[in-house]
Amino acid sequence: MEKWAHDVGPRVFATLEKLKKQSAWCIPRLAGESKYEVKCFGGTQVVVNLRNRSCSCRQWDLTRIPCKHACAAIGQLNGNHISYVHDYYKKEAFMKAYKPMVHPMASQDLCG
Repeated sequence: MEKWAHDVGPRVFATLEKLKKQSAWCIPRLAGESKYEVKCFGGTQVVVNLRNRSCSCRQWDLTRIPCKHACAAIGQLNGNHISYVHDYYKKEAFMKAYKPMVHPMASQDLCG
């Protein structure tokens, strides 16, 4: 974890980069405050709320990683996409969980 190049793990970072590329097919339009109406190639239209970190497609709500619609809205703000990823994917959370020591365990057949 200490060698991570970004504030999130490599898999989450790769997922986010993929979603950022997919967001090129989305057109965000500010609807007010932190809400965006996002239209995508193919005719889909969703509502993104950056303050609540949610999208009507529900992908962001489920994964806690911004979906392509949210990435489009964040990109319009020239924002930092990683800052919108949930804290439990970030290096600090992993360091708190695993830094002290991951204690070894005996296999189940040896437990009595």
